[in-house]
Amino acid sequence: MERPLNQVLDLGHYFELRSGQSRARILKKGNNLFSLKNDGEPNWMYFPFVPERPESPLLAGNPFLFPWANRLQSDGFSFQGRFYPVQPLLRDGRGLPLHGLVLDQVWTQFSDQTPDYARLDSRVIWNESHPGFASFPFEQEISISHILTPGCLQIRTVIKNTGNVPLPVSFGFHPYFLCDVEREAVRIGLPDARYLKLDERLLPLDATTPVLEPWLALPELLDTGLTQMSPDAVFVLRAAERELRLELGEGFSTFWLYSPAGPHCDFVCLEPMVAPANALCLERTPVTHPGQSYLAAFRIQF
Repeated sequence: MERPLNQVLDLGHYFELRSGQSRARILKKGNNLFSLKNDGEPNWMYFPFVPERPESPLLAGNPFLFPWANRLQSDGFSFQGRFYPVQPLLRDGRGLPLHGLVLDQVWTQFSDQTPDYARLDSRVIWNESHPGFASFPFEQEISISHILTPGCLQIRTVIKNTGNVPLPVSFGFHPYFLCDVEREAVRIGLPDARYLKLDERLLPLDATTPVLEPWLALPELLDTGLTQMSPDAVFVLRAAERELRLELGEGFSTFWLYSPAGPHCDFVCLEPMVAPANALCLERTPVTHPGQSYLAAFRIQF
């Protein structure tokens, strides 16, 4: 069987990965996947901007949410007996800190490989020279790899604790998948899991309910979380005749589903998260010790 042609091209504001007939484009701002498609097919990513002038903060494509995903209950968190105030880039409609500190981070350290796949590796050194360090003062190295083969993109994240104290880990991703169909034409295939019960602020409570239906029809507003999934859980998005699969790998314990209200569905967000919303405030995150690394990965089959 002939090996597909693999390429990684630097096109200024973004990189393009090519593997056979598949294409992925990653914006340098936010390290954000804003285009994913096969030749002759529509883009799977919702990104209503030109890559040279994206909005700020950037909530489209596939934002990387760090050091927390989703919401916090307050403007700070406690960890091992110390309180850390945060200065968020973004707040939700109730004023809660939302989606971390790096939505507009311009990534500059990139490398690529192309023998058996198109792979783009990127890295940020998080230390006192970083603008967000005052809100999350834990030294670490953040590495994200986008690995493209025909019809499949893997996104692999490694957090290495380069400091001398334990590090709480609570990042996630927020991919916006383009649907552009009537709401009733969308279905989400769910794995064996449990729904998180949420309070009026959309923060998780200490209770869950089982997922009973294998296919979810979109409610008027979709904004909910799931937990207790298998490490290789699969989520399926059907938008009329199109279908996409998001397959979890190691490292993700929580999954969030989001689609705004309205009769027309512009997008659905399928969001892998290392820990539930607000886990940083509740000290319920994984903890990585000095010199250790935390790995989380997922794949998109398209």
